[in-house]
Amino acid sequence: MMKTLGITSVFALCCLLLSLQSQGGIYRWVDENGKVHFSDRPVQDDAQEMAIPEQKPMYQFESDTQQQRQIEQQRRLEMYDERREQKAQQRLEKKKREAQKAKLKRECAFAKDRLRRYQGAAIYVPQEDGSRRYLNEEQREKEIADLKQQIDKNCR
Repeated sequence: MMKTLGITSVFALCCLLLSLQSQGGIYRWVDENGKVHFSDRPVQDDAQEMAIPEQKPMYQFESDTQQQRQIEQQRRLEMYDERREQKAQQRLEKKKREAQKAKLKRECAFAKDRLRRYQGAAIYVPQEDGSRRYLNEEQREKEIADLKQQIDKNCR
């Protein structure tokens, strides 16, 4: 029990020291039972004011440290900008890949449609005067082979 009272007293003292640092003094006295008490005002005549050393702040920013902080902050901003640019570049590249994929898909669909129309039908080339020039069998087979090659290339 005495050990608990001692720990409690020390804890109370620490709390008082921290919370009352900027206020008036802290007073210490011992009651008739020998128990030590602390307070921000004297409760008994024999209470003694305790000298509390002024504490320095945990972090003190000197010009060197301030300059280092600014350099570190600038470095972090630059890293953030680099990451943002990288992400923007990645998004741009992704859009390009998706656009390329869409283009290949369209070309694939177009080539498959043309191949379907060319098979079993005569192939012609429109002329400037509005007439049609029909391809002979050899030209037709070459055109169909070219379409099949496009399908193999674009339709993966």
